[in-house]
Amino acid sequence: MRIKALVVDDNQNNLLLESDLLASAGFEVFVAENASSGVAIAEGIKPDIIIMDVRLPDMRGTEAAKALRRNKEICNVPIVFVTASVLADDMDEIRNIPNSGFISKPINTRTFVKEVRLHLRKKALLIDDNRSNVALEKDLLEFAGFEVFAADDASNGIILAKKEKPDIIIMAMRPPDMYGSEVALLLRQDIETYAIPIVFMAASLIEDGMEEIRSITKSGFISIPINTRTFAQEVRQFIM
Repeated sequence: MRIKALVVDDNQNNLLLESDLLASAGFEVFVAENASSGVAIAEGIKPDIIIMDVRLPDMRGTEAAKALRRNKEICNVPIVFVTASVLADDMDEIRNIPNSGFISKPINTRTFVKEVRLHLRKKALLIDDNRSNVALEKDLLEFAGFEVFAADDASNGIILAKKEKPDIIIMAMRPPDMYGSEVALLLRQDIETYAIPIVFMAASLIEDGMEEIRSITKSGFISIPINTRTFAQEVRQFIM
């Protein structure tokens, strides 16, 4: 079944370019030239993702998004805003809408489809015995549209990784039962989990085991304490 994408933009050139790129990548594409039509079409077709301009002729895209979030049938559909604005107020408005993100314009035609795919619902696995960290990271990721699983030790984390096949694993440097680097090596040796990106939560880039981790393919780091405003976007970057 093809992924249904709704593109909402009053600029005909942008609308045509974005819809053509998505259609060429196999998406089933629907279009609207204003926010009201976009909301009505979304309610009818229930798309898998919505790509929307921030500044539409009849209302702001963020206002349309709030209307969509009030509809229980489509309240979880990811919304990607395409915007040339870098104003703090605009970015704050977007960040306050659950399961949303943005792509800067003019769009990069080589990466646009990949950026859109990033915002489709993803699975994340957290491996950490610190309940406060897990609760915070889980809340931030779920707000950003992720389906989140959690394990409080490495052994259960490996079991969950094989069962759920997450799109990304976010792991403490030192789970209680083994080092993070040992966990990563075990995951890399299993055909079911070898390609899953692994992000380590590190308080310092000179922590013990850091050199070993740097040699592990498809891995990276996010500094702790985390930046709650950018955490979900940082995680998404590792899925690209």
